[in-house]
Amino acid sequence: MALSCPTCKRKNESAISVCPRCGTELEVLFQIQTQAENACHSGCLLLQRGDVAGAGRAFLRSWQLKHSNEAEQGLALTTMAQRHYGTAIKWYADYLKRNEMIDYGKKDNN
Repeated sequence: MALSCPTCKRKNESAISVCPRCGTELEVLFQIQTQAENACHSGCLLLQRGDVAGAGRAFLRSWQLKHSNEAEQGLALTTMAQRHYGTAIKWYADYLKRNEMIDYGKKDNN
C-alpha cells in the first residue's frame, strides 16, 4: 500500500514510520489507510451477504477515514439499493467529477 508523504509528497511503498526524505511521521497515516481499506473490504463482504445497511455503514466509515474511489462507489451502490436515489446520484456524480470523467462546466465546441 503506497502512501504519499503529506509534507514532501514522496511515495512511500512500505509501512515505514518516518519519511526517509523529510522525516515526517507516517505511522498514523498508514494506520488510518489500513483501517479505511479494512472497512471498505468489510463493506464488500457485507454486501455479498445481503446486508446492505451494514455495508453502507462500513463504506461510510471507510469514506470518513479516507476519501477513496472504492468507498464512494460502495456508498453509491448501497444508497441505490436502499432506494435513496437522490443520495446515490450525488455519490456517483461526485465520484465521476473527482475522477474527471465528466465536466459539467465545459461545452463541446465540435
